[in-house]
Amino acid sequence: MYSPQLYIRPATPADTPALTRLLAQLGYDTEQGRIETMIYLADSDSELITVAEINDQLVAVISLIFFDYFPAAARYARITAMVVDELHRSKGIGSELLEYARIKAAERDCACIEVTSSVSRKGTHDFYVNAGFHHDSYKFVLPIGSH
Repeated sequence: MYSPQLYIRPATPADTPALTRLLAQLGYDTEQGRIETMIYLADSDSELITVAEINDQLVAVISLIFFDYFPAAARYARITAMVVDELHRSKGIGSELLEYARIKAAERDCACIEVTSSVSRKGTHDFYVNAGFHHDSYKFVLPIGSH
């Protein structure tokens, strides 16, 4: 556990500038307006966007989606993003967010949590393996339109 000063809460549209900076640390150049809209539209039954703060400073984000995975006839949770600010990494914040994700997935009767990570993020892969994840598939991406 990081410390008693770590506070985990739902993201709000006011968090948009900080979230834009965090996502940029992973190489995502996302428009603030789109992030704000996604936070506003998030439905807690199918999606959670959650932030972690220390002393009122936003230092991390995790976003989760919950969905029915037809081949396994089971409910799954997927981490769609998890970023800890580079100045606060290796302090247990990511582990706290994973525990939060486990709790939320269990509340929704999910069979597992899955996550994808860029092939270049070796340290991130080690983090997930150390947290109990295992590599069991490949992700293939087909871009559509101008996205």
